[in-house]
Amino acid sequence: MHSKTATIGSVEMEVAFLDQKREMIDDFLDSELPPIAEHPQGLHAAIRYSALAPAKRIRPILALTTYEALCSKEAPPPAPLAPACALELVHTYSLIHDDLPC
Repeated sequence: MHSKTATIGSVEMEVAFLDQKREMIDDFLDSELPPIAEHPQGLHAAIRYSALAPAKRIRPILALTTYEALCSKEAPPPAPLAPACALELVHTYSLIHDDLPC
């Protein structure tokens, strides 16, 4: 019985860790993408719609976690966020590009 409680606690901790990373990534993407009000509005609206859609963000989470494991024992500085988020943007692009007609 005691081990199940520990397992449940660690699972909850892991979910909180993933949620924290996902929120950090979403905030970074939101701050770096052009606002919808900026010209051309239609293009920027489409970019934001695709890039900021609810997602697991597993690729940037893996990149940030790898950085933490190999390079830093402390919380990662903002520097690894850009390349980590670039992985997510390339993935988003590939999904859209794959659906386009020839």
